[in-house]
Amino acid sequence: MSVPHNLTLAFTRNGETLSSPVTLMVTGEAGADVAVTAGATAFAVAIAFTVANVQDIYISSDQNITIHTNNSTTPIDTVPVTAGNPILWYSGSGQNCPFAHDVTHMYIANAASVAANVKIRTGSNANV
Repeated sequence: MSVPHNLTLAFTRNGETLSSPVTLMVTGEAGADVAVTAGATAFAVAIAFTVANVQDIYISSDQNITIHTNNSTTPIDTVPVTAGNPILWYSGSGQNCPFAHDVTHMYIANAASVAANVKIRTGSNANV
């Protein structure tokens, strides 16, 4: 069964607003809402996806964090996320996916002195 993921891309300046809605139909979802402990170096998050099948990724945090994939000490991919600046990627964006390799686990580092509230959402299709 397909599930719609609705993304809205917008630009606003001087009273002008440009908006482009994007709807992706996905057959699988993975996500997590976690509070990453202050000072954590390898906060484990149970999330997995196959990059070739991913249609969209959204990651936000209220603190600067770094995501390491698959291994906490020798990560396959390292993805920084800046507080208040979410990552929003989708398959038709013309940009490279922030993850180059399949993800079996995520490990999050949070150097802040307070917990980081992190939201992760992905949508994928097995037939891509």
